[in-house]
Amino acid sequence: MIKAPENTYFPQHFYREVNKDTVARRKITVFRARLDGLSEVKTMGKEQLEFYDVKSKKKFKTTDYRIVNKGGRMFAVTKSQSGTHECWRVVSKDFAAKNK
Repeated sequence: MIKAPENTYFPQHFYREVNKDTVARRKITVFRARLDGLSEVKTMGKEQLEFYDVKSKKKFKTTDYRIVNKGGRMFAVTKSQSGTHECWRVVSKDFAAKNK
């Protein structure tokens, strides 16, 4: 068993692997997972919305959208992940006011 270094960010059970390469890969994976968590915290200003791309027939989630008022109806608009077109989604007026 590998002993955990002093002042480590990872718990002792993390170092049970004998192969040092495996431990290094595991560290990187945990670090990336924590970075992903931080990126989600950073974008907490807007709620995550799920859009449906009609051209590619796929759903995707994003927090990168803008609110558009068109004909008294509120829409969230974002760029498609699979092309240059935009994807639109109807949202409530309360949601639009909160996430503008």
